[in-house]
Amino acid sequence: MPKIAPFRATLPAEGLESQVVIDSNVSLSKDELFLKLEENPFSYYHIFKPQTHFGDESTLEQAYAFGRNYFKQLKEQGVLVKEKDPALYVYQIITTEHNSFLGLISTVDINDYEHGAIKKHENTLTEKQHKLFKHIEITGFIGEPVLLAYPSSGAINKILHSYIETRPDKAFEYNENRHKLWKIQELSQIETLIQEFAKVEAFYIADGHHRTASVYQFVKEKGLPPFNMLTYLVSDEQLKIYPFYRLFTGQSMIDFQDVLEKLKVNFDISESAEKDKLAADEFLMIMHDKTLKLKLKSEFDLDAMRISERLNVSLLEELILKPIFHVQDSRDDKRLTFLSGKVSLKEVEAKVQRGDVTVAFAMAPISAEDIFEVSDKNLTMPPKSTYIEPKLLSGSVILEF
Repeated sequence: MPKIAPFRATLPAEGLESQVVIDSNVSLSKDELFLKLEENPFSYYHIFKPQTHFGDESTLEQAYAFGRNYFKQLKEQGVLVKEKDPALYVYQIITTEHNSFLGLISTVDINDYEHGAIKKHENTLTEKQHKLFKHIEITGFIGEPVLLAYPSSGAINKILHSYIETRPDKAFEYNENRHKLWKIQELSQIETLIQEFAKVEAFYIADGHHRTASVYQFVKEKGLPPFNMLTYLVSDEQLKIYPFYRLFTGQSMIDFQDVLEKLKVNFDISESAEKDKLAADEFLMIMHDKTLKLKLKSEFDLDAMRISERLNVSLLEELILKPIFHVQDSRDDKRLTFLSGKVSLKEVEAKVQRGDVTVAFAMAPISAEDIFEVSDKNLTMPPKSTYIEPKLLSGSVILEF
């Protein structure tokens, strides 16, 4: 049974939230990043990407020490304020697409990660985990909660929804998305939530595998109390799951007739007007002159396969990318890039038609149930299997160790 606990958060000062927080999921060039730092002295980018102040000459230790000192400076200036009392935090995000996400920001027991009550579905990359660990070790805080999902609970839903009818303690906009936060400081309410979450069988990492592994390593090595993992807890009903497009930029002269002949071994191929309606065993192959639907042949017994093998991303890798396009490891093949399924199919088709991409593949999103099943069986998914929302902003809620 997972365990949660209140904590003393460090938050942006009232009225400064939009100047402090950042969207760490947006990729910025060095010039764009430098401009943001130059224009906004309160931006969390000074802490999140401190190496920008040094160029390529700094070590991780120098850059992260700068970030630590900048964080202290923002606290001294009153830009960041540490709460006096421990609390849990109800957090709601309303996006421009009119999606509403509601969850609870809390610390959880890091031992639950070790003992399997916090479950993963991805392996971590050693270098990325090391950088995150060093950032945590040198700065002494983390400013982006791990997104954990859990099977929906009526009792928890009722408590969280009761807050959105009241005035929030914080409300601000960032990139036209609305963010609201409510503090839960009543001991009786906190205890009720602790008890209700204790009834949940497990938490599932939806986004933040490297953060989880880094915090676990840090807490264990430093001998810190176990409730030092910052999380945003949302029910499976609150998740919005998108697939990733696979964009292949390979040989300029691909023999697509040969490709189609090889695909016919395992797939029925057709031209379909319903491009946006894909089953779990269907794919779109987007070429310069047309888009084809690939449907796995009926003789495939998917039910006889392990869940991690019958996922559409796994089928795409094993039946198409590896044998036909010779992509043996999608994590480091330079010919393969990934694009969030939030991007429209028309944009992807335009990329292929312009020649930016040789061929692209689209698929249906994986379900939360599939993620849970893979995690429950201690299996893993291929890289970039899911793009999951909500995406919490960095710097909106900070945990100091």
